Amino acid sequence: MTFKALIEQRYQELKNVSDYAAQLHIKPVLLNEISKQLSGITAGEHIRNRVILEAQRYLYNTDLTAKEIAYKLGFEDPHYFSRFFKKYTNQTPSEFKELAKANPV
Repeated sequence: MTFKALIEQRYQELKNVSDYAAQLHIKPVLLNEISKQLSGITAGEHIRNRVILEAQRYLYNTDLTAKEIAYKLGFEDPHYFSRFFKKYTNQTPSEFKELAKANPV
């Protein structure tokens, strides 16, 4: 199985490069190196990008709260999910949702 396919299958429960590396029977450093060489971004960035994409889909397409989305995406702490989301998008989940409603595609 490829790393990208594994992310698609397991991103809700696996969030760390080491988890994916173990599934692929390689060291995390090697997974990051291969990922960086092939795509220009680290394995961790691929994982985070997939989680963020799904969070944005939920925020845009559903009426779920940030807390509900956090649990759906495998976060045990909704506050951590909100900080994670803001760190990588520069918006809180509620800011993203408000902007999405104000500017539908």
